[in-house]
Amino acid sequence: MSTLFSLSNLLVLPFWALVILLPRWRWTARIMRSPFVSAAPAALYAALVLPRLGEIWPAVSRPTLSGVATLLGSPAGATIAWAHFLAFDLFVGRWIYLDSQERRVSAWLVAPVLFLSLMLGPAGLLFYLIVRSVAQVSPAQEPLQSANYQGEKMKSSPGTTQGRSRRGEVLRHFLLRALAARQALTILGGAMLITFLATLAGIFVDHRVITAAPAWLKPAKFAVSVSIYCFTLAKLWPALSHVKPNNKHREIYLTDAVSVLNSSGETVLAEIAPDPRETLGCNTRADLAAVDRTFREWKRDQLMRDGVTIQLPETVLVDPDVTIGEDTILEPTVQLLGKTKIGARCTIRTGSVLRDATLGDAVLVEPHCVIDSSRLESEVIIGPFARLRPESHLLKGAKVGNFVEIKKSTIGEGSKAPHLSYIGDAKVGSKSNIGAGTITCNYDGFAKHPTTIGNRVFVGSDTVLVAPVKLGDGAYIAAGSVITENVPPDALGIARGRQSTKPNWASRKRRELSSTSAPKKPKRKKRR
Repeated sequence: MSTLFSLSNLLVLPFWALVILLPRWRWTARIMRSPFVSAAPAALYAALVLPRLGEIWPAVSRPTLSGVATLLGSPAGATIAWAHFLAFDLFVGRWIYLDSQERRVSAWLVAPVLFLSLMLGPAGLLFYLIVRSVAQVSPAQEPLQSANYQGEKMKSSPGTTQGRSRRGEVLRHFLLRALAARQALTILGGAMLITFLATLAGIFVDHRVITAAPAWLKPAKFAVSVSIYCFTLAKLWPALSHVKPNNKHREIYLTDAVSVLNSSGETVLAEIAPDPRETLGCNTRADLAAVDRTFREWKRDQLMRDGVTIQLPETVLVDPDVTIGEDTILEPTVQLLGKTKIGARCTIRTGSVLRDATLGDAVLVEPHCVIDSSRLESEVIIGPFARLRPESHLLKGAKVGNFVEIKKSTIGEGSKAPHLSYIGDAKVGSKSNIGAGTITCNYDGFAKHPTTIGNRVFVGSDTVLVAPVKLGDGAYIAAGSVITENVPPDALGIARGRQSTKPNWASRKRRELSSTSAPKKPKRKKRR
């Protein structure tokens, strides 16, 4: 029996060591969640009881003090009773550990409770029940790490609106918890709970009081009420009648209702946000900037997790509704605004601003381009210093070069406008070339008119196309022309003055200029 007595201790002590000494170790939680933790001491107890059931049953079915004393007085009876105590104490200790983990009760507080449960069984359980009822820490408070949170690796499409969905999930979870609890008050907090004594008393302290307090009085960790409360109205109105301006500033604090409800025996729950930044409020422009910075940081982090490369992330501005494909590169000082959608393997270079733009795959945006409410299909190249105004559409492989402005126009597949052009209210076919300095004159002072340029059209440099006008497929426009009439397919359009060359004109002109500009000699006065 001595060996079995020692074995019963060895079967339970490792589990007690885990929950008391290593409560935050991940393997402790995994092991203690198993329902078979108490199986070994329970099996030992069964093995000891069953062979002696005949002599034990009468003593326990019709218990008397003398009968129980006789049963426990033998080595076998004492070993059986000890195994019985150890099995049930471990079962209770497991429940205390798991319940305290769910309720976020401090491990420093739970450790002595568990030790007391090991040593004195029911006394430890009683003490924990007292702590559990007084502390009123909200049960089942996982750190709100549902499918939308980082704790379980959020599964999202590229460019998920991370900042907005996180806050929405926090508020949704808070309301569901409040409705399910049906208690007098549920409070949303933004950090760890206040020290244990303050939590027991239901104390809310003005931040000005904490700031002015001596350093030794300031808690190392404290909760921040974010002024989001869910009251039961029938219990709120009586509590408000007891709220008095008993503070330095002679102000009436709604938070004092918490102490009133707590002192009257009502249940007050605290819901803790997993990230305190989710609960930030704005009182000044600086606060607004700080909150905006936080949301944009979350957005950039999410994009980088989804496979987007962001150089100097703190300089890149990304709105919440922006979506970006994998392997896209954002260089410093890029701004992606509105509902911009960018495909995979794109490159957005320094200083470019995109608002409500849609980009296909493998698009290259060179530095300092502005794209507004326009669509760029795959393999388009634009910039540097190009501007796409609303309703512009660049088809696959099109190229728009430096200092080109496009407004409400379509550029066909493989067509090019390499530099220094304005294309407005125009439709350009495929494989066409728009020379440098080309202008579509789409406005006559009263209305806008369209320009249509066919496939494989060559427009020479410094051409002016006065709308409405059409250039047929394969047409050729001579440089420096002012085109006011339609040009048929495969025709040459030329509209400029004929060149006249005058031999020796320049030398004669220079002689004339030099003779007229020569200084005249002053006349001498005759002497008398």
